Amino acid sequence: MSAMERIPVDHNVKSAIGKAVETLQQGGVIIYPTETVYGMAVDATNPKAVEKLLSIKERPAGKAISVLVTNAEMAKKYVDFTAGITQLVDRFLPGPLTVVGESTGQVDKRLESEKGSLGFRISSHPLAAELVEAAGVPLTATSANPAGRARPYTPDKLISQFSEAQLALIDCILDAGPLPLNEPSTVIDTTGEVQEIIRSGELSAEIAPPIASASEDETMDMAAKMVQQYHHVLSEKPLIFLLEGDMGAGKTQFAKGIAKGLNIPSVVSSPTYNLAKEYRFDGGLFVHMDLWRAGQVSADEVGMRSRVQPRVVTAVEWPEPLLPYFRTLGDTAVIVRVHLSGSHDQRTIRILSL
Repeated sequence: MSAMERIPVDHNVKSAIGKAVETLQQGGVIIYPTETVYGMAVDATNPKAVEKLLSIKERPAGKAISVLVTNAEMAKKYVDFTAGITQLVDRFLPGPLTVVGESTGQVDKRLESEKGSLGFRISSHPLAAELVEAAGVPLTATSANPAGRARPYTPDKLISQFSEAQLALIDCILDAGPLPLNEPSTVIDTTGEVQEIIRSGELSAEIAPPIASASEDETMDMAAKMVQQYHHVLSEKPLIFLLEGDMGAGKTQFAKGIAKGLNIPSVVSSPTYNLAKEYRFDGGLFVHMDLWRAGQVSADEVGMRSRVQPRVVTAVEWPEPLLPYFRTLGDTAVIVRVHLSGSHDQRTIRILSL
């Protein structure tokens, strides 16, 4: 392959796709636009191409990578369909949803999870849809950024994230310019008894059913369980809960539940008048913030930027002033956006996309 080629797609889409397909057929690596972020594609059935992809992404085998297909009929070649998968496909695809099912073993094994499952996407982006149709094989649908780096919305930004050695393995970029700052695809695992959203994204609020809480203790228990589910990420990334909802809907109770899940013995109270309170837990720091009285403030003014580091859990009540900042963090932080409504004895909790 020659040096990386940057192919504008604003004029001759057919020619651009033709060059990209030729590259894929030769075992090459391409970057292409989707309805969410730029993706990185190789032929998912070509072991040598998958090896190159894993080297570029710095992603170990067993860390699943989903595939892009044209439609449900093609997806059935690579994933065992269930009634649940069919319902999701009929309702939400094409679109920003990755559906995980049991793999049929027809793609490179390194793209599957350790339990043998595989995710697939059917893109609603015209170029991505035409690309996989022209290729005639499943293409990898992983985001075009090294593991743990910011979401790739522009070619220039994603190029800057790679080393020269990594760039040497990328053959071409289908350059559609800056993409809208959409959320990544929602990832839903259908292989268990209950479908589970394993990554929040554009469709999470539509897919995830609301959680009902009949008491303040129930709200706290839900929050405690949730923070325990995310505890494994703390050694590498900060964990941030954005707590939204009407006055009296239970944001402070939820924050108390987070503290409970972290085994913090101190009594957690609202930091309304001093914006933030800090509590130590085993090996980490819990920060409880309340921006209700803060007005239009920056991340620096409330000390948020300095707290975005591993082993720091932050709960932010009334986070609206800082939502633009949180959206810039990308994969460098785990952010859970929680919307609470109702009162202490009849409350609804929803997990939203950022």
